[in-house]
Amino acid sequence: MQQWLADMQRAVDGFCGVSSQLLTRHRAASEEARQVEEQWRLGDRLREERSALNHVIRDLHSLLTKIDALRISIRCTEDFSVLAPAMRETAEQIESVLPSLQADFLTIRHSALDLLRWEKRFAHIEDSDLPAQYRERCGQLLSYTPLFRPALEAMQRDLLERSKRSKIFPELQALLAALNHYNVAIESARGFVQSVVNPPMDLVFHETEQFLTDWDTVDTQQRAELATVLNDSCQLLLYDQAGFRQAVQEIQHPVSDGVDSSLYVLPDGRWRIILAVDEDPVFAELIVTLLRLVPNDRLEPALQSVMDGLYRDFSPER
Repeated sequence: MQQWLADMQRAVDGFCGVSSQLLTRHRAASEEARQVEEQWRLGDRLREERSALNHVIRDLHSLLTKIDALRISIRCTEDFSVLAPAMRETAEQIESVLPSLQADFLTIRHSALDLLRWEKRFAHIEDSDLPAQYRERCGQLLSYTPLFRPALEAMQRDLLERSKRSKIFPELQALLAALNHYNVAIESARGFVQSVVNPPMDLVFHETEQFLTDWDTVDTQQRAELATVLNDSCQLLLYDQAGFRQAVQEIQHPVSDGVDSSLYVLPDGRWRIILAVDEDPVFAELIVTLLRLVPNDRLEPALQSVMDGLYRDFSPER
């Protein structure tokens, strides 16, 4: 465990070092690059990212040490009642740490996505190898996580099998639920890192004129909040399809066989974003078309208008 901690810290230091180099060199690409860097507070964001990564290492080390101690105890006894207090304590620690762990994952994700988007759109330098180095260092962070995954999966299988032969304790149920929550969070983080290392597709946004008209009615602060929610949710399309479907409402619309409606509503407070998702395998693009932005109480007529326009030629009765 101590070796993992040291290796992970070195990987984080290397990753953050390359992040800083990328920002420093590429801000010189153009005046626009420098202006956008200041607007997006990328320097501050990288410092926040380093802090979040250090928190993640600390929390993971604490959790994995606790889980590993319980795993060893489980292997040494068949009597779950003896282990009930330790199971309860471990489950409680996992559930208490997960919110801060997920918040740190979100900080890291925002920083990484914005840095890469900034480099690609505003600060690209043709002969620079720093973006490739950045992805390589990001991959090194990922390479250390599988060390514990087989042991955790074996522990869960063992608990499930043994629970069939003995009384089901509430502490065991709580532990299994907590381990499942932990695995979901870690797999989502792994999927995101993998999408940075080896992007499956480019995520491309298109806006309709009606969406832009809707957007102009929203104040600046609300726009920033909506943009963050929209970006976070749609990025899930690249590495966590299940997470995307949890974030949105899929709209079922009767269309002809072979036509995929791919229409969704993304909620955020009192606002609803109507969007469509299409895949272009030729150009390796995942295209998100932003169709409408309306208050929740105006969603139904807006949605009906969108569906009438999109699927008029594909309705079954035609």
